[in-house]
Amino acid sequence: MFMSKKIISVFMTLFFIASIFANASMTTFAKETLKITKSPKSVTVANGKKAKVTVKASGDGVKYTWYYKNNGAKKYKKTSVKSKTYTVKMSNKISGRKVYCLIKDKYGNKLKTKVVTLTSSSALRIIKQPSAVSAGHNVKAKVTVKVKGKGVKYTWYYKDNGTKKYKKASTKSKTYSVKMTEKIDGRTVYCLVKDKYGKKMKTVSVKLSLKHSYNSGKITTVATCQKTGVKVYTCNVCKVTKNEIIPKTLHTLDNGTVVKDSTCAEEGIKFFGCKNCFQVVKFEKLSKKPHTSDEGTITKPATVFEEGEKTFKCIYCPAVIKVEKISKVEIGGGSSNLPEENIVGGKSWLQVLESMPKNLQGTNLVMYNWYPASEYTGAPAVIENFSKQTGIKVEWRTITYSNYFTKLPALIASGENIPDIARLRGPQPAFLQNFQPLNKIGYDFSDGAWDQDIMKMYTYGSNTYATTLKNTHLGSPNLMLYNKALIDKYEFEDPYTLWKTGKWNWDKYIEMCRDFKGLTGNNGSCGEGHFRFYTAMHGIQGAISHNGKQFYNAMKEKLFLEVHQKLGDLYNNEKLFAFGSGERFDDGKVLFSTGDGVTLRRKNSYFGALKNANTLYAVPCPEINGQSKYYQGFNQIEAYGIALGAPNAEAAPYFLRYFLDGSNYELSDFFVNEQNLEVYNWCMQQTNKIYAYGYPVGMGGTYNTNSIEVQTGAQMKSFIDANYGITDKSVCEYNEIASRLKNK
Repeated sequence: MFMSKKIISVFMTLFFIASIFANASMTTFAKETLKITKSPKSVTVANGKKAKVTVKASGDGVKYTWYYKNNGAKKYKKTSVKSKTYTVKMSNKISGRKVYCLIKDKYGNKLKTKVVTLTSSSALRIIKQPSAVSAGHNVKAKVTVKVKGKGVKYTWYYKDNGTKKYKKASTKSKTYSVKMTEKIDGRTVYCLVKDKYGKKMKTVSVKLSLKHSYNSGKITTVATCQKTGVKVYTCNVCKVTKNEIIPKTLHTLDNGTVVKDSTCAEEGIKFFGCKNCFQVVKFEKLSKKPHTSDEGTITKPATVFEEGEKTFKCIYCPAVIKVEKISKVEIGGGSSNLPEENIVGGKSWLQVLESMPKNLQGTNLVMYNWYPASEYTGAPAVIENFSKQTGIKVEWRTITYSNYFTKLPALIASGENIPDIARLRGPQPAFLQNFQPLNKIGYDFSDGAWDQDIMKMYTYGSNTYATTLKNTHLGSPNLMLYNKALIDKYEFEDPYTLWKTGKWNWDKYIEMCRDFKGLTGNNGSCGEGHFRFYTAMHGIQGAISHNGKQFYNAMKEKLFLEVHQKLGDLYNNEKLFAFGSGERFDDGKVLFSTGDGVTLRRKNSYFGALKNANTLYAVPCPEINGQSKYYQGFNQIEAYGIALGAPNAEAAPYFLRYFLDGSNYELSDFFVNEQNLEVYNWCMQQTNKIYAYGYPVGMGGTYNTNSIEVQTGAQMKSFIDANYGITDKSVCEYNEIASRLKNK
């Protein structure tokens, strides 16, 4: 059975409509972002006219809420207007009203328009401000203000010279007038205008001046070529005076004086002066002279491999007169009897020189240190020899220790006067941030000449930040100093002899200190030093310690507590130890003192009296009874790094290789005596080196009651428990910086 055409048409229409709705249900419309497309603007209209402010915004389901605030009101009020246009009839009361619109879409998003102002063009305003005026004696001075507004009233105020406050004048018109006298001269006035709606405006303040009538004047000071004259004019009425400056007269020239001799490069100069005032008035040029040679300048320093050049120039011009050859530098000098312990291995200095890039010749290198070069016996000559052999000029900058660790970061931050090499005291990570990794400057530090053990202490991850030579005489191991004169005086056993016979230990050391105190009554006979010197002897790095991978808090370790309890009693109960900088030891009041390799140097400033008396001797720190290992402590590890931004980083390793090599010095003169050199070398050869990191800032030292060093043995555990968190915080800071150093 066939369907009619009409039925088929109906079915097709229904199918088409269903398809539309099906597709519509599958369509997703994008969410339109709320946005202000046109901001409202401030308007000015006449009173009685409508002021309109409109905002335009795009978004879904946008709604408008308007807010207003009249003059003098503190808070905005909500209006009933819900459209995009705010309308109000203008009046003086409405003038100055501020409005804004809060716009919101159907998703809850909100936007606030800027605040605009509605202003009446009929409002009070000043058309022309008053101006300053001057008038003669007894002549009226007039000041006028022009104002537009309704029902304007004028009130004038004045203030005379010498008074602080303005007074109200009787004038009520737009013009203020007064007869000018000496008393009125300098008066300042202003006007306060007010319209019938109560709106007020204040004009600018202007000054009234008296115009004097002066006579023809009288010369009181005659002008000369040296100074100006003065002509005084007097007012015919009030006798006030004014001065007029009379210009100087012309000079009278002398015969002239030659002030600059002529040279081959420049003409000379002859000055002519005034006979009356001796001032130079003019000059004449004198003819040039022939060339004159200087004493010569080394333009190419001689090295071990090449001759140098000395250039002679005219002292008056750049002309080169002659060039002389300078003989090659011979390698020589140094120690006449170098101990085997101070022989540097690896490549010889000559091999190092041969590998040095030629472009380093003629460059400058800056060393940064808190000790002057003169305190390193023989160092000035060593530096000079290095410059002769390499052609590299070295500048030694000495910065006081108190400023050293803040000055270097400041120089690096400024980017100016940055040194190339700087001395370091220890491997604390904070200060190492000022240095660049040595493994990234292009020099091979794996050579046997370099001290890999010390470099390892300055290594974080694969980055090494400081170095020194193996077997160098410029190290700073902890060691025990003693006064040989006191040992002999009280017939004590010599610590050096005890050490050489294997009897130098902690118990013997304490026994000698107690005996000395008993004989002299002097406290601190064991020496003047801090805890970390003695804790290092026990294998303790400090409250902050390093396990080879990261820093950790060692305060809860059993050995830490036991050693600190022992030291606390020796220091604060028995008074065998004391705190100080070594003056009492240098004065011969105590038997021992803490020290390091630096203090043994002949020209170092420490213990000058004992050095001069040749009674300063050293011995290694005593062995700890019952301890299986001997720990060689370091309160400072003398090493050198290359500063960030160093201008001549490439030359730094070559200088350090030469400067730190004991063969370039006379070591018999470097230390106070041969025993001290022997003890120094023995300490540097020890394998169990330990750096004393010490304590967090504020916990060490003796300058506050919260110091660990002022606690007795009985107080020590409670102190450690109370301050454990402080050390934890410092450890975290150390590890954070160490992480950055690893990734540098």
